[in-house]
Amino acid sequence: AHVPAAPRPASVLAYSSTSGSPAQVLRGYGHDEVADEHVIDEVVMRVLASFRESATPDEKLELERARPSIPREIDRALLLDASVAMQIYDLDENNRYRLRARFWDKYDED
Repeated sequence: AHVPAAPRPASVLAYSSTSGSPAQVLRGYGHDEVADEHVIDEVVMRVLASFRESATPDEKLELERARPSIPREIDRALLLDASVAMQIYDLDENNRYRLRARFWDKYDED
């Protein structure tokens, strides 16, 4: 019996240029780190504000004790909100690292 080959995935255009116009890199393949930093800051500030408004004193103490780790529910909120805000389905490790580091930076500012 002959098993049909799996269908090949559709190709995705990662970079495009045409003569006479500037090159364009699609989102997710090249990124504007300055814009990403702004988005990361906004996401972190929203998640922190939400946490501070709803957390009990015990939950706030638990966050302090867990440092440098971020509790799973807060980390999940950071990752999901950043993914939506940056319009990237799966954040790369660099963005995850920056997001988590900014969480503690912003936390310490208040």
